[in-house]
Amino acid sequence: RRLNHLRQGLHDPVKEMLGLDQYSEHFKETPFASHGGISGTTGKLLNWCQSLCRCINSNLASPSVAATSLRLLGAPGKDPAVIALARYTLEDASDLVA
Repeated sequence: RRLNHLRQGLHDPVKEMLGLDQYSEHFKETPFASHGGISGTTGKLLNWCQSLCRCINSNLASPSVAATSLRLLGAPGKDPAVIALARYTLEDASDLVA
């Protein structure tokens, strides 16, 4: 994917869904890559994506952030293994709430 595609399809929606305060908290150490693809772009993208994964995996982001990320990256939507994992995750999370 091109940098602009990642910015418009992933970074900008994630930032909007999290809100400025929460986004700043989770991504303050890992800014998104600058416009123009200057030196260090790949490293910044890697670090930003790792922060996004931590945010999602720690349940600090809403399901819509996870869904937006998976959709943009082309994760299979109807794969039985993905559905089973989602159900398992929901069941596991309900144990934490009880």
